[in-house]
Amino acid sequence: MVDLSGSERVHKSGVTEQKTITESKYINGSLFNLQLVIMNLNKKIKGEDVHVPFRNSMMTMILRDSLGGNCRTKMIATISALKEDMGESLGTCRFARSVQLIQNDMKRNETADPGIIIARLKAEVRDLKAEINLLNGGKGKEHLTSEDIDKCNKMVHEFANSTDPEQTLILPDRLMIN
Repeated sequence: MVDLSGSERVHKSGVTEQKTITESKYINGSLFNLQLVIMNLNKKIKGEDVHVPFRNSMMTMILRDSLGGNCRTKMIATISALKEDMGESLGTCRFARSVQLIQNDMKRNETADPGIIIARLKAEVRDLKAEINLLNGGKGKEHLTSEDIDKCNKMVHEFANSTDPEQTLILPDRLMIN
């Protein structure tokens, strides 16, 4: 949960302390950068090729995944009912509307144990070997005979010593290629 401060108006609060004024500038700057990110995300949804300036502010960098990433995001906008705050309230409503238009592409984050992945891949290789063996009529072999090794060595030697640039080497068996 992230609580974003509203826009700070120093003249309303009567605070004249320089530190608070500087802090208010940073808050308003971050909110401005957040608004730029929201606007560019909305343009991107419409198909425009725009840069989304997440790096312009620390706040937008932190909220990157929440705004345009892989998560479900909710926004609660609070407004004032006072007449003198009407402009701020309308601005907040417009901002909330633009946030509402953003659509994240959510996917389940899964982390798998490498051992499980390796076991699955080994099982897949075993199944594929069995399928190839079945398609070859059960003639698949696991090891080369000494005759096959001699034949393979002869073919490779002839290819390596050939001066013909069109010469190709075709090995008929996966075991020979290995």
